[in-house]
Amino acid sequence: MILFDKIAVLGAGLLGSSLAWALKSRGLCKETYIWSRSQSTRDNCKGKPWADRVCDTLEEAVQNADLIAICSTASSIPIIAKEAAKYAKKSALITDVGSTKLNISDICLEIFKNGNFVPSHPMAGSEKSGADFADKDLFKNAACFVCPTSNKDATEKIAAMWREIGMDVHFVSPKEHDRIAAEISHIPQCVASTLANFASKDFSSYKTFAGNGFRDTTRIAKSDVQMWKSILKENAANISNGLDEIIGMLETLSRAVKIGDEKFIEEFLKNAKKTRSELDK
Repeated sequence: MILFDKIAVLGAGLLGSSLAWALKSRGLCKETYIWSRSQSTRDNCKGKPWADRVCDTLEEAVQNADLIAICSTASSIPIIAKEAAKYAKKSALITDVGSTKLNISDICLEIFKNGNFVPSHPMAGSEKSGADFADKDLFKNAACFVCPTSNKDATEKIAAMWREIGMDVHFVSPKEHDRIAAEISHIPQCVASTLANFASKDFSSYKTFAGNGFRDTTRIAKSDVQMWKSILKENAANISNGLDEIIGMLETLSRAVKIGDEKFIEEFLKNAKKTRSELDK
C-alpha cells in the first residue's frame, strides 16, 4: 500500500535513514529523497538501498514531496521547517522525530498554518548513530507519540504511517509528551552519563572488571552528544525538576546506608525491583 509517492527525509542520522528504509522496504512510498546539511553525510548516503536520490540542497529534496520528515536535532527542527516551508507544496504533510515537542510544536504549527505539520516522536533508537546503522525494523513494536493538530486528516495519516512500520501510536499533547519523555528517556540518559562520568576518574585501571551490570546501566551514555545536548536544552525545566527529585532520593538513600537503616534499604530495593519487573511482563 503506497501512502506517499515522494518522501523527503531531512537529516540522515539513525532515525532519518531508518525511517526512509522502513517506508521503502514496506512499499509505503515510491521514492525517497535524502538531504543532510553535512556534505560527508550526503556522500555516505549515496548508494544506500533506502536512498533513491541524495540531494545537495534542501529545496531539491522538498519540492513536490508528499511527506517531509524532519529528522535533525530537536533545536534545529524549527529552523529546517522554516526553510522547508518555502519550497513545500501546499498539500505536503510534515512531521518530525524530535525527542521534545512543546517548543517544536509551537513554532512549526505557526510556520505551517494549514495544520499539515504533525509533531511525532518515535520512541526508538540506539546508542549508535548515523546512516551506517540504518535499520528498517528499528521502529517495530516500539511506541510512538503523535501530537494531534487541527487537521484531523493529516494527524491520522501520519499516525497510520507510524503504524504501518510497526509502531504503537499514542496521542498526547506536546506538554504531556515532554513530561513523559523526561521521566522515561531524558533523565535516564542523564543518569547513565553521570554513572559513566563517576567511573571515569579511575576507569583505565579497572575497566577490565566491568561486567554486564555496569555495561547495561551505562550503555546509552554512548549516544550522540549533539542530539542529547539539544534535548537537554529544549526540555530543561522537566529534566531539571526530575534530576532534583532523583538527587533527593539519592540523599535519602545515602543517609540510610550511612546509618544502616536496613528496613528503608530493603523497601527501596524491593520497590525498584517491582517497577523494573513490570517491563518484562
